[in-house]
Amino acid sequence: MSNLMSFEEFTEQVKQSIKEYLPFEYADAEVNVSEGLKINASYTSLSVNKEGQNISALVNLDEMFRDYQRDGDLTSVLFKIADIAATQPEGMDVRKLEDYEQAKDSLFIRVCNTESNKDLLEKVPHEILGDLAVTYHVMLDRNEDGFGSTIINHELLGKYGVPESQLKADAMENSTKILSPTIESMTNVMARMMGFSDVDIQSIPFETAVENFDFQKDNMFVLSNTSAMNGAATIFYPEVMERIGEQAGGDLFVIPSSVHEVLLVPDDGVMQRENLEQIIRDINANEVEPKDRLSDTLYHYDVKEHKLERAVDFEERQEVSRDVKEKVSIKDRLKDAEAKAQEQKTVSRPPRAQALE
Repeated sequence: MSNLMSFEEFTEQVKQSIKEYLPFEYADAEVNVSEGLKINASYTSLSVNKEGQNISALVNLDEMFRDYQRDGDLTSVLFKIADIAATQPEGMDVRKLEDYEQAKDSLFIRVCNTESNKDLLEKVPHEILGDLAVTYHVMLDRNEDGFGSTIINHELLGKYGVPESQLKADAMENSTKILSPTIESMTNVMARMMGFSDVDIQSIPFETAVENFDFQKDNMFVLSNTSAMNGAATIFYPEVMERIGEQAGGDLFVIPSSVHEVLLVPDDGVMQRENLEQIIRDINANEVEPKDRLSDTLYHYDVKEHKLERAVDFEERQEVSRDVKEKVSIKDRLKDAEAKAQEQKTVSRPPRAQALE
């Protein structure tokens, strides 16, 4: 094992040798090694493209190198890489990578942590709120096992020829159609996990689910989407938080438990920001896999202002508002006191002596 290649040597060897393990039609194929970026992860990828092939499978060479380090068998790893590289994506509509009109009805949004994905965010259109970033994606295929998609980078957006504002608007609107929001009380979630409930939350329309919930009875809700994948983005869907806030009848804390869902807790004075933030940090550190982590930051939804923001920003905004009101109140009281003093002075002033005729 001491004679194992380094990762750089391994990558170069794979690039030079892989076509020997591929079918004959790949003899003149183009082999590319590049940096692969996806949400919460970066890796070295390998692709093999035959002439006229628009899309091909990406092989994660970081994972392949770990297999090589574990077994020391380069040949078996090369066969494995070849099997993946020669896989032809089935059902993927590559026209969506060329034509915006073809892609428009397959657009959706995802949300990720800005700091963990800063390299990726430099390459893609996005919008930031706090330490969360919304990115835009196009779904290429979908089946019972999930769906395949690609993130829209600046190059692809340029090919589409539409402004970023239109991409954002279309992706926001279309997300609600192809990855509809779902909401469920934590009580129901636990009942399903223990086999006490067979309610299929994905079959219940979002509006119906919200209307049936008692935010006074249940103090925690799970917000996601119908695929239960990357569902945390639903907090940015048009009117979703507004509708939940109306039904709750008050403000809400938003706990970013993972990229797949968020937890909603009424801001009724029972839970404090600092305590909730500590809970988030503990759960992320001990229970959530790095690829699924979203944020250690607690968020807040202000039902009156229809505003989603960091909980600490909400508190600061409330403090500023109180200070302004206090200053206005003091100023008004001073004006009232001055007016009363002036009135008393006028009443107590002796009348002038009238001139004698």
